[in-house]
Amino acid sequence: MRKLSDILKFINSSKDFRLITYSLTVIVIWSLFEKYFVEYIVTILIPIFAKLNFSRLFEIIIFIFFVAILFIRLVQILTKFCESKFISYSILSFGGIYLYYRFFDHIFSFYYFTFLKNVAYLDIFVVFFISSFILLIINYYLTFTSTQDAKIKEDEKLHDNPWEVGNKDLLNRYEG
Repeated sequence: MRKLSDILKFINSSKDFRLITYSLTVIVIWSLFEKYFVEYIVTILIPIFAKLNFSRLFEIIIFIFFVAILFIRLVQILTKFCESKFISYSILSFGGIYLYYRFFDHIFSFYYFTFLKNVAYLDIFVVFFISSFILLIINYYLTFTSTQDAKIKEDEKLHDNPWEVGNKDLLNRYEG
């Protein structure tokens, strides 16, 4: 019963519910118009990207940038960085779509580093997806524990009730 009330509180907290609705809307819109999005990417974006010839030096610079972003995200996780929930949900939506096409549906041809055959240039989205997911869980956990701590502190407050006849007189104010 407690779990059900927690779920209902979560649904009633309008911001979180709107963000989940936003994420699901992004995924549904992508699903409905997938054919058009894929056509745009295949006919316009991929040919532009295919014309670019990356030198080894440029790939190393991209890889260093990739590692720097990974390091920054790890520091954010370790310091329990509070990322905007809108950004987290956006990254989760678009990152989830990327992960689907990267690992399950092979419509797109991804461009890989020449020195790392299994790592594509756009795999930075995977780093953002995983780190945003972890940060979102940490933030929800911290929010939950801070509300629990506030409830405990409220319960621990001293309540000042007046002394009544018949109660034990701890301060020996009355003879009797």
